[in-house]
Amino acid sequence: MCGRFGIDLQTLDDWASFRGRLTAFTPVTNYDVRPTTNVPAVFVQDDKLQIDALRWGLVPFFSKGVAGPYATFNATIEKLKAGPSWRGPWKRSQRCIMPATGFFEWKLEEDGSTGKYWIRCRDQLAMGFAGIWDRSIKDDGTFVDSCSIVTMPANALMAEIHNSKTAGKKRTLRDPSDRRMPAILPQADHEAWLHGSPDEAFELLKPYPDQAMEAWRVRNDVRANDASVIERLA
Repeated sequence: MCGRFGIDLQTLDDWASFRGRLTAFTPVTNYDVRPTTNVPAVFVQDDKLQIDALRWGLVPFFSKGVAGPYATFNATIEKLKAGPSWRGPWKRSQRCIMPATGFFEWKLEEDGSTGKYWIRCRDQLAMGFAGIWDRSIKDDGTFVDSCSIVTMPANALMAEIHNSKTAGKKRTLRDPSDRRMPAILPQADHEAWLHGSPDEAFELLKPYPDQAMEAWRVRNDVRANDASVIERLA
């Protein structure tokens, strides 16, 4: 987790951190952003701040532009500094911010059904996921720029929702110590995340306050991609 999120273009237009910076890439409204698709991200390259499209699912620099067999759309905080895919971009301060209006998570309900939830921040129109990015150069000289969302232990709200895992075709309860959430940055931390040292940036990675977030159950329809997918169920 996080494995699905939504982007509302109007929300991004209203987000102060992105005003005047949508020059290299223009995002589109997408309520079903999935791994391996291109997503907008803000990052620093050659000492210049820019926003561009990055593949969601990090392709490490050493893989010559070929995605590996393992999922890399999330980078766990516990492995940022030492994991084979993450330690290079982390050491090089290749951090990014991935904007989103909200994200989805699936919960195992008491009656055994699976509920789909939409989660968003109460205190900012759009959230900024803390991410890392890398560039992997192919044998022909072309390259793939890609990113991952940093994930961490859940706050109280997300611990209730991210309570299950898939085992075969069934969902089973997840151990409370293994419940996760994406790392969400307060707007006041955006500049430090992008420009600070690795040690300074790491100190910013804290569970977003659960009282500053809200969630509600939505219909579990993976085929639709419009505003109806985030409407609150009665």
